[in-house]
Amino acid sequence: MSREADHNCHCWIPVIAALLIVVSLSDGGLAIVLGSFADVVHEIRGEVSERSNEMRVAGFFSKITGGLVHLGDSQVGKAVQKVADELPPLWMMSTLAWGRVVLSSLGVLFGFLLAWRVRGIAVSLVVWGLISVLWGLLSVFEARVIFQALVIEDLMLTGVVLSCLALFLHFLWPLFIAVRLFKGIRAGDFAQD
Repeated sequence: MSREADHNCHCWIPVIAALLIVVSLSDGGLAIVLGSFADVVHEIRGEVSERSNEMRVAGFFSKITGGLVHLGDSQVGKAVQKVADELPPLWMMSTLAWGRVVLSSLGVLFGFLLAWRVRGIAVSLVVWGLISVLWGLLSVFEARVIFQALVIEDLMLTGVVLSCLALFLHFLWPLFIAVRLFKGIRAGDFAQD
């Protein structure tokens, strides 16, 4: 194969398209998990708030008896309430999660369109990547309380893995897509589109 043929090969495009599809599906799954987790924590917060008087009574008896009598684990309730109070409102967490699902669905669609080399898809993917980066930064920033809670509450590995996944899927991956497609556009890889 000659150097000119190597230079004109755009083999990276179907590879990026396939990766975009797979990573977008993973991103959508993670967004659903994080959205569900936020929903569960908000639901637990409501239950803890309803039982705040009972937790105070249980804590009182535990203190009076020197920890011999436990009417319930008030410490767990306090820990859950602290985490839940630091979370953004449920509507915001739901909006961020559904936004990630929409962006991930668009990523799958754009992956197929990129594989088929549909006209204008490269520019659309650069825009998608930049929007995803901004949305991802906001999502990771707002979900930091969840990650911190997992790390603190004896789930360190889970918290670290979820944090790294969210950072990669919500920020680094779309940034890579935007930059790579922008370079491809500048190099003329999509000139025949």
